[in-house]
Amino acid sequence: MDELLRVLEEQSALIGWEKLKAGAMKIPYVISIDPSKNLVTAAVNGHSVTLNYTKNIDANASDIYQRSKDLSDKAKRADDALRETLDALEKKEKGLIKEKRKMASRAQPTKQFWFERYKWFITTEGKLVIAGRDAHTNDGIVKKHLKDNDVYAHADVHGAPSVILKEGRSASDAELRQACVFAITQSKGWVSAVGEGSAFWVFPDQVSKTLKRESSFPGARSLSAGRGTTSTISR
Repeated sequence: MDELLRVLEEQSALIGWEKLKAGAMKIPYVISIDPSKNLVTAAVNGHSVTLNYTKNIDANASDIYQRSKDLSDKAKRADDALRETLDALEKKEKGLIKEKRKMASRAQPTKQFWFERYKWFITTEGKLVIAGRDAHTNDGIVKKHLKDNDVYAHADVHGAPSVILKEGRSASDAELRQACVFAITQSKGWVSAVGEGSAFWVFPDQVSKTLKRESSFPGARSLSAGRGTTSTISR
C-alpha cells in the first residue's frame, strides 16, 4: 500500500488527471481515485479504505484516527445534549404536577373545586383560566378572583364573558392567546354562529370593577407581535 501511494504521488506530478485515473484503475485492488482531492480508495483485507496518496501510510493512519476521534466527540456531545434535554423535560413535568397539586390544595372544602362553578380550563403551560357563566358571575369573578398577578381578557362579541387568566403576568403569549380565544368562543355571539371575533387582555389595575362599558379598559393589549392590535379568530 505504501508503494501504491508513492507511485501515485510521483505520477500525479508527471501526467494529467485522466491518465493518472486510467492507470490507477488498472490496479486490481484500486476501487476508485479522485485526483482533484488526491484521494485513492482501495480494498484492503476485505475493507474499503480511502487514503491521501500525497501522504505516507503513517500520516494517513493519523488522519483516520483523528476523523474517528472527531466523530466520537460529536456523538458524545449529542448524547450529552439529549440527556440534558430529557432531564429538563422531566423537571418541567414534575413542576407541573407539583403546581397542579398546589392548586388542588387551595380548593374549598366542598365536593368540587371553587373554579368549577365557572367556565374554566387549564392552559397548555398549566395556568388556570376562568370565565363567568352569566352577567352575575361575570361581575363576581372580577370582584372576587381578579388578583394583581392575574390578567383580564374580554371579547368584542355579543354576550362575551369576563375571563381571568390566573398568574397571567407570567403567562406566555400562547397562554394569553388561549385566554382571548376562550373569551370569544364562550360568548353568546359565537354560540349563535358569529363567524369572527376579536378579543383583548389587560392587567387588573386597568379594569373597572363595575364593567359597565368597553371604555372601562384603558390600554387594552393584544397578542400580536408588538401587542398593538386585537387578537382575532374566525371559524
